[in-house]
Amino acid sequence: MPRHAMETDASQQEYDWKIEQNVLIPMKDGISLASNAYVPVRDGRVVEDRFPAIIGNYNPYHKDLNSGGFNGSSRHDMGVFFAKRGYRVFFVDTRGTGNSEGTSNRLYSAQEQQDSYEVVEWLAKQPWCNGNVGMYGVSYGFYSTVLCAATAPPHLKAIVPFSGGFHWYSSGWGYEGGNFSMLHFTGMYAAHMIAMNYMPPEYQDPEGRWLKLWRQHTKDNVPWFLAWLENDVDGPYYYEGSISQKCDKVKAAALVINGWHDYYPSEPIKFFQHIKSPKKLIAGPWMHELPDRARPGPRIHILHEMLRWYDYWLKGADTGVMNEPPVSLYVQDYTPPDVLRHPATSWQNGRWRLEDEFPLKGTSWKSLYLGDNRSLGWDSPTAGESSDSLKHDPSAGIATGLWGGVYDPVGLPLDQRYDDRVSLVYGTSPLDHDVEVTGQPRAVLYASSTADVASFVVKLCDQAPDGTTVLVSRWSINGTHRDSDTTPAPMKPDEVYELKIEMCGTSYRFEKGHRIKLYIASSDFPFLWPTPKNAINTVHHGDLHPSRIELPVIPPRADPQAPNFLPPPPPSRIAEVPEPHYWRVIQDMNSGNVTVEWGNRVVFKPDEDTRVEAENRLWQTVNPKNPALASMDSKAKFTVTRPHSRIATQSKVLITSDQANFNVFSDVDVRQGTEWVPEKDWQVLLHKEWHRAYPRKFR
Repeated sequence: MPRHAMETDASQQEYDWKIEQNVLIPMKDGISLASNAYVPVRDGRVVEDRFPAIIGNYNPYHKDLNSGGFNGSSRHDMGVFFAKRGYRVFFVDTRGTGNSEGTSNRLYSAQEQQDSYEVVEWLAKQPWCNGNVGMYGVSYGFYSTVLCAATAPPHLKAIVPFSGGFHWYSSGWGYEGGNFSMLHFTGMYAAHMIAMNYMPPEYQDPEGRWLKLWRQHTKDNVPWFLAWLENDVDGPYYYEGSISQKCDKVKAAALVINGWHDYYPSEPIKFFQHIKSPKKLIAGPWMHELPDRARPGPRIHILHEMLRWYDYWLKGADTGVMNEPPVSLYVQDYTPPDVLRHPATSWQNGRWRLEDEFPLKGTSWKSLYLGDNRSLGWDSPTAGESSDSLKHDPSAGIATGLWGGVYDPVGLPLDQRYDDRVSLVYGTSPLDHDVEVTGQPRAVLYASSTADVASFVVKLCDQAPDGTTVLVSRWSINGTHRDSDTTPAPMKPDEVYELKIEMCGTSYRFEKGHRIKLYIASSDFPFLWPTPKNAINTVHHGDLHPSRIELPVIPPRADPQAPNFLPPPPPSRIAEVPEPHYWRVIQDMNSGNVTVEWGNRVVFKPDEDTRVEAENRLWQTVNPKNPALASMDSKAKFTVTRPHSRIATQSKVLITSDQANFNVFSDVDVRQGTEWVPEKDWQVLLHKEWHRAYPRKFR
C-alpha cells in the first residue's frame, strides 16, 4: 500500500520568504532575461545556505502579473510554499516579453529553448545553489519545460509539466485534424497576446531600463497569430516548437500532470509514454488550471506532490514518492452538465485509482459498429450496406462548449442533445453492465462528400436514462488531411474514404442502464473554423464499410488502490471578477447568422501601488446558408493604474473569410492618462496596424 502523503519525509516549513524583483539572468549573446525570485529568509535576512533552484514558470505572461495575481495567487503561493521549505523559485520572462530584453516573433522558438538551457546552468552555478535545478510549467510553461528538458541541461534534474501539446500543429490549438482553430490561437489568445506583448513592463526601474526594452519590444515584436495563418500545414515551423520528435533527449525525472477537461486531455500522457527518464503521472478531471484550484473538482494539494518529487530528485530525500505506483488516475462517472458547469460547486463524479502503467494493463480494444436505424452494436456487420447523410451546417457544435480552461466552468460542455438536429446520432441499447474506457478512443469512418473539402467531427457521449447526454471525448478530421498533415489533397466528390480519427484521451465509466452515443457532424463551432463549401456529407456502414468507434475497455479491478492526496489549502488571495465570464449564443432570424459571444473582466494587484484590469471580448459568427462567410472578432485590454498614472493597452484581431481567403485586420493601441481624464482624451503612446490576406487552400 502507498504511504499516506502526510507520512512522507518531505521538507517542512522552516523559513520566511521574500521576493527579489527583477533578477537579471545574462545570456551568452549579451541580452538579459528578467526574473522574480522567491528566496528563503530567516530573521529578516536572506539565508545563504545552498538550496536547489526551481524555475516556477518560464513564459511570456509577465512575471509580475504571474506572481501578482493574474491567475489569482497560484504563482505567488507556489513561490512562497517552496521558499519556506528551502528552495529558491524563479519566475522568468521569455526573450522579448515582460521585463526581458530581445524580441519575440513566435512561440517556442529554438532561441527560447537555448535560453532556457542557459537559465538552468546559470542558476546551478550560483553560490547559493546546491547544483540541482527543477522546472515547472503549465500551458505555455508545459512546452517551455519539456523543450528545455530536451536540450538536456546537465543540472536540470526534475520537471513537473502540466497541460500542453505533444505535437504543436495537431494538438488542438492550431490545426486539429487539419481543421483551422477559430476559438483559441486566432481567437481569444491572438488578441490577448498582442496586448500583452506590447504593454509596458510592470516593473519600472528608476534607471529607465524598462523604457528601452519596451521600445525594442514595440519596434520589433510581431503578432504571433500571423505565422499560424501563414503556416497552414505541418512542417518545420511546428517541428521547432514540438517535443514529439525530441523525447529521447529528455533526461530529467518527470512528474506529468494531465486534466481530462483541459485543452490537452491526451498530450501530457503522450509525453509520459514516450520519455525514458524516471516518471510519474497524475491524471485528474481538471480544466486548464492548477489542480489545487482547478475546476471541476475534486482538487488536490498539488504543491505537496511537487514537493515530494523535488525533495527526492533535488535534495536526495527519501519521500517515498518512487515506492508508489507511477500512475494516479481519476476515473470519471456520469455528471449532469448543470453540476459540472456550476461556477461555485463545479464537480466531476468519479474515483481515484492507482495503476502500474499507461496504457493500462488489461486494456482490450472493443468496437461499436454503426448500423441501421442509427444503432451502435458490438457485433461486426456481416452483410448489407447502408448510409446516412447530413447537410453541412457550420453552426453545429454549440453543445461542445468552449472546451478547455480559461473560460471558467461555464464553458464546459452542455447537454449534447442541443446538437441533435445538426448531427448524425448513433446509440447502443441500455448497457447491461458497466463499461470503463481509459485511453484514446478511435473512430473509423467510411465517408464521402459532395464537396472537395469537408470536415467530420466525432463526439463520444454518455446518455443517462432520463435522456441527458454528456460529452466524454471528441476530435475531428478535415478530409483533405486523411493521409497527411503536410501534403493535404482534395477529396473527390462522392468518393468513399476511410477516415481514422484518434480522439481525446479520457478515463470514464459508462454505467449499467446508460447508452453509449456517437455524434457525427460537419462542424464544431465555435471551436473550429467551418469548411467553406455547401455539402452533403455521408457516412457509410455495413460489411464493406465497417464504420465504427474503437474503445480501450478496462476490465473491473479486483482490489483497486487509491492515492491519498492531501486537500489543498485555500489561495492566499483571489482576483476580483467585476464581470464574470459570459457565454451567449445569438441567432439573427433575418440573415440566419449564428453568433457566439464570450468575455470577462478581471482585476488584480501585483503590488500595493499597482492595479491591473484585464478585459477580453470575443465574437464569432457563421452563416448556415453560406459556410464560407464566417468571422472572428477578438479584443483584449490591459489597464495598469498607478498613483497619478494609467496606461491602457488594447488590441483587436478581426478575421473574416470567404471562398478564397482569410482576410485579417489587427491593431494595437497604447494610451496614457489619469483616472480623472476620459480615456478617449488620453495621450496615444503607440498605434500599429497589420493587414493581410491568406489563401484558404484546404481550410
